[in-house]
Amino acid sequence: MRHAAIAIPGLDRIGGAERQAMLLAKGLRMRGWRVTVVALSGSGGSAAAELRDAGVAFLSLRMRKGLADPRGWIRLNLWLWRARPDVIHSHLPHASWLVRWSRLAAPATVVVDTLHSSYAGRLGRKIGYLCSRWLPDHVTAVSRATAASHLAARMVSTDSLSCKTELTWTLGGRTARPKRGRDTG
Repeated sequence: MRHAAIAIPGLDRIGGAERQAMLLAKGLRMRGWRVTVVALSGSGGSAAAELRDAGVAFLSLRMRKGLADPRGWIRLNLWLWRARPDVIHSHLPHASWLVRWSRLAAPATVVVDTLHSSYAGRLGRKIGYLCSRWLPDHVTAVSRATAASHLAARMVSTDSLSCKTELTWTLGGRTARPKRGRDTG
């Protein structure tokens, strides 16, 4: 059974990116994938319970919010070595950077990153994406505006970017798609 990991900063408060990650996780599970949602911090609350009820595993790295916490990076890498997911898909900047740089220390067959906002951010965010833009296999954007702003800031490269909310992964001849989604690009 294929294993997908979905990384997100947290699920204690649900916004658009968190809802998309949960829909993706449950959709992959319904298609026979083993799925683990990895939160950088928090307990996940009712969202984690909803995922567990759908057969999706939940793991919190228990990182302290607002601080660079190397223990979370170590926990993620140890988990990646044990679980060896076929794909790890990150959402939102902090989770994306953690997953991207973990690729250097732990195995990951495919690394996918999704950009959720057309706001490219301040200098720190731009540098974070610029320095790690060579690490993911693919980057998706939820809209053309999101793709355009990140391309203009040189935070992503055109050869690894697509503008689709319907994410498709093909691994070993098997394709997984979330149940909901539409092409925006």
